Amino acid sequence: MKLTWAGQAEILRAAEKDQQHIASNTKDLLGGLSNVFGPRSIMPYHQKITSGCTLAYYALSTVFDFQTLGEQFVHIVRCTPEGTPVSFLRRLLLLAEHIPWKVSDPDIQDLLSIATRLHLIHFYLFGEYSSISRRLARSRYALFRNFLDMSHLSWIFKAIAYMYIAKMIKEILQKAAEKKSIRSELTKEGDKSQLICAMCNDFAINCTITRCGHVFCWDCIARWAHMNRSCASCREIVEPEQLTRIWNR
Repeated sequence: MKLTWAGQAEILRAAEKDQQHIASNTKDLLGGLSNVFGPRSIMPYHQKITSGCTLAYYALSTVFDFQTLGEQFVHIVRCTPEGTPVSFLRRLLLLAEHIPWKVSDPDIQDLLSIATRLHLIHFYLFGEYSSISRRLARSRYALFRNFLDMSHLSWIFKAIAYMYIAKMIKEILQKAAEKKSIRSELTKEGDKSQLICAMCNDFAINCTITRCGHVFCWDCIARWAHMNRSCASCREIVEPEQLTRIWNR
């Protein structure tokens, strides 16, 4: 039997419904824990509880080969491109996209960000795999009730993909222009040592200084401080709100 593959609209609608259910469950759990232990005791664990609720939701549905509530809502099922059920190991791989991975290296972060955005563009254009983990697991969505025909919306997602491409090209050109401007300034000033990012070892873009006196690119240190709450050079405690941009240098 020939399968009818779900399009971008059905897949995104299912994901949206899943997020609504997860948000509702998380809100109820946080409310219950706050009533028992107090809001101040729960606040430091807010992010971990939220991540735990998300993992539990997909572990109890996807990993055990049940439909999520969002998948039931739009009547789609997981299967391989050949139409066979997705194996247990591949369903475990699907859970990886919901794990809050921490990557401290800014170069790796940039590569992952670019890979994710390129994959999203591909999804908007062709609608095959909605995430990298689904592509690795070869898990697609097939429609088993096609009463909600959303195929006429495919042009909208193609337009979004082209806008994403234009945005990425614009960001690349802006970063190249910023680096060129900084290099020209350094050539005029003749002082390069104070404007080198201690993380990427390149000219500091949107130069930022920590309370301990180390200089970084804003993007490099902002991501690091958000995850590690410390200076990337000396490991002194640094909160994200303590970072200082150098505007006139």
